[in-house]
Amino acid sequence: MDAEEREEVARRNYREKAEAAIFQKSVFVGMTTDHVVQSWGKPTTINQTVTATGLSEQWVYSRASVGGVQYVHIEDGKVSSIHTSR
Repeated sequence: MDAEEREEVARRNYREKAEAAIFQKSVFVGMTTDHVVQSWGKPTTINQTVTATGLSEQWVYSRASVGGVQYVHIEDGKVSSIHTSR
């Protein structure tokens, strides 16, 4: 399998994982911001921080289903971490 075929397999695997997460209303590290919005909707608040390496965002979700607030950290258009506060 050459590099192009491996990339296609990786894209297909990501797509399948993202579709399953959206269906289950979940978010995972590496997910794109578009997929986060499809899964959880628009965030309640977006906090932005400018760092030496670029723009970082913290998306805040008030979610009764988890009994608290969830924070999704975004870097380069993808989820870098998820934090739940109860």
